[in-house]
Amino acid sequence: MRNFFKRVVRLFLRIIKAALRVVRQIRLSNLKKFIHSLRVVGVKRTLFTVKYKLKKSSENSYELWMKCNDPTKSELQLQRKTKFNINPKISILVPMYKTPVNFFAELVEYMVNQTYGNWELCLED
Repeated sequence: MRNFFKRVVRLFLRIIKAALRVVRQIRLSNLKKFIHSLRVVGVKRTLFTVKYKLKKSSENSYELWMKCNDPTKSELQLQRKTKFNINPKISILVPMYKTPVNFFAELVEYMVNQTYGNWELCLED
């Protein structure tokens, strides 16, 4: 149990050091946004967001965004297990006029892999 707390403290200190490095790089005007983000989405997600905004690379910005925001397998499992007091049905309306088959197949694949289960796919030609 003692080793567990040591690991937690070390991890926390590493996160704080990383956060301080990031804070030094941001303008004062963005400090309020940074603190708000820390409160709302937590340290890890905030640091990824800041890294995303600061990084100037040739990498596709969507790919970089996905690296920063793509949920882990454990986060996905937690989302699937989450039960809500109210469980509304989400209806996804999709126009199908002249839709290429590969686009439709990709759409169905994404829909089936959603973590929220109470949805319906409505197709209209």
